[in-house]
Amino acid sequence: MDQKTKKFQTILLAILGVGLVLGLMIFSGFIKTPQRGGEGVVVATGNITMWGPFPSIYMSEFVNNFNGENKNSVLSYVPINPETYDEELLEAFARGNVPDIVILPHTLISRYSDKLILLDEVTFPVRNFRDIYSQGSEIFKIRQGTVGLPIGVDSLVMYYNRDIIESAGFVNPPSFWNGDFITFSQTITKKPDNDIEINLSAVPLGETSNIKHSIPIISTLAMQLGSLMTTESEAGFQSLLTESSLVTNAPVSSSLEYFTNFSNPSHENYSWNNDMPEARDAFSAGKTALYFGFASELLEIQRKNPNLNFDVVQVPQIEELNKSLTYGNFYALAVPKISKNTTGAFSVSGAIANGSYTASFLSAVGLQPVRKDLLAIKPPNPYQKIFFDSAIIARGWITPNPRILDNIFADMVSNVTSGRLNPTRAVNEASEKINDAF
Repeated sequence: MDQKTKKFQTILLAILGVGLVLGLMIFSGFIKTPQRGGEGVVVATGNITMWGPFPSIYMSEFVNNFNGENKNSVLSYVPINPETYDEELLEAFARGNVPDIVILPHTLISRYSDKLILLDEVTFPVRNFRDIYSQGSEIFKIRQGTVGLPIGVDSLVMYYNRDIIESAGFVNPPSFWNGDFITFSQTITKKPDNDIEINLSAVPLGETSNIKHSIPIISTLAMQLGSLMTTESEAGFQSLLTESSLVTNAPVSSSLEYFTNFSNPSHENYSWNNDMPEARDAFSAGKTALYFGFASELLEIQRKNPNLNFDVVQVPQIEELNKSLTYGNFYALAVPKISKNTTGAFSVSGAIANGSYTASFLSAVGLQPVRKDLLAIKPPNPYQKIFFDSAIIARGWITPNPRILDNIFADMVSNVTSGRLNPTRAVNEASEKINDAF
């Protein structure tokens, strides 16, 4: 660790003000909020710029309130298109014109960990981390240190059309992949005599072109079967897609086969094809009974069709296993090594991630908390209760460049659906490409 990074960590420790254990450390049981002056202001000075993948309309009220209460600092938020977030961050680092705080998705950890100030084990011990955050948040603890302060998660959930399932005689949506999900799909999917065209789909699965969340869905299946997807060693990050687990010899290829069966016209689970609309649009239009989407999509579904009679539950699990899991997109507040205001950046990050502003920030951007103390308080809103429960069991995995990963998974799925490769060979090829991307 260079002297500049050590100095920055010392500043961080002083700002967050936690007890003296092996020197000043950030955390001691519960995270304490930054010290406030006589007028209730956070002790941070100067201008602090934050970049993130969330629209400014979501953040403007939060930023205004923050600045109104903290006269010593001015927080500015710059919204970046999620589709170009990686490219614009890389360009900013190349120019040396970086923001003071980066809202970092876990999918960019492998890309930026060497450009950010990491908190080492002395600064932020594993024991303290585990006491404070959900298990899924540990994705930000890599070998070199902790990548920023975890702030929130957007979990994969299952939306369902109440009218469709009740009309088919189901009281509840399916809970298990390997049981009632199959019966549910076969009962609800309506096909004409040619068995190719689909009039009503039970669920969008099996393709990538019109299923935006194919990677999270396949990942959920594979991780439920015990796959870690990737790992980190002294040599760096590497793929585990071809590795066995304690549950099965081939968790990823088994998940891929299960997923693609739903777009195979000759398979009894056939319920989707490339001629169908985009998955969320189809669900919003009442053309499919189920939709696997993120908690953050709730308002968009409601906006698209205010008359849609739908509800939400956790994603199905594997009945024989005593473990529940879903995919989640995790976010942390990270400070670049070349930030122009490191003191202010860490002070503001601490206030937002682990202080009195956490709840209002999460509400603004539509994420669920990753702090255990906040997750333990179940919200009265029936949707949010499911989202909080899903946040507790959410997991992610370290990925290479997200754009490259999209192409790798699209090729992997199409290799199977086209008949070019069987699931095992398709996963082997994808695993090699992921290692090349790392």
